[in-house]
Amino acid sequence: MLECFEVLYIEQNDEKNQKILSDSADIRVAWGGADAIKSITALPKSPFTEDIIYGPKYSYAIIDEKSIQKQQTQIAQKIALDVSTFDQYACSSPHTVFVKTKDPKIISSFSDALSQAMDDVERILLPKQKETEEKSKEIISTRSEYEIKGKVISSKNLNWTVIVSDEEGLAQPTFSRVIHVRPFKDNNVILNDNRKIQSIGLSVDDADRFQLIDKITFFGGNRCPSLGKMSFFDSPWDGMFGMDRMVRWITTYK
Repeated sequence: MLECFEVLYIEQNDEKNQKILSDSADIRVAWGGADAIKSITALPKSPFTEDIIYGPKYSYAIIDEKSIQKQQTQIAQKIALDVSTFDQYACSSPHTVFVKTKDPKIISSFSDALSQAMDDVERILLPKQKETEEKSKEIISTRSEYEIKGKVISSKNLNWTVIVSDEEGLAQPTFSRVIHVRPFKDNNVILNDNRKIQSIGLSVDDADRFQLIDKITFFGGNRCPSLGKMSFFDSPWDGMFGMDRMVRWITTYK
């Protein structure tokens, strides 16, 4: 494979060579945040250039009462791992966990289990790097907001935060191991679902699983992995087979 390609590094402010490379490319792959995607797609290109975009996405999880009753600790550990693996900076990292139950005690109990799991993962498996001053202020601000609007369970430092509230819809991401736990309501999930949704981690009763997947992915969402495996990169990704877009298909007839 090394005989098939070259790797060129171009500085971010080297606009001249960026334009030359972009204009001569057969395929452009843009993978990153909104700013990175905009900067790549704004460059000049041939009308025959193929763009493959892996842009900024949002992921969340859904768990139900039966699953929690069977294996609450294991589910909490798996979600904590999904949250902590890339400090939620990966598009496949969950920012909201929806719990399908009408019993607030179950949500409270699960939140406590998740908090313990977040602490275990940080201490034993994935120690967290020190935050920037700007991100630290954002985490403190988010905690302060939800100490009024809900319940906050957190480390003494800024290593992890679990926020419990009755708010509807997808939580605004803070990143940096800040996870929201909310009650599941069909409308507040489905109506907010869109093409920006990537991964939806699931732990629900098998009888309801595929019916739920059909319902929530109708408007968006590209993959429904098992908890604990939300950031296992597989194919298709973002709803496409990347290599398929890199191949020029030829037809022929007898």
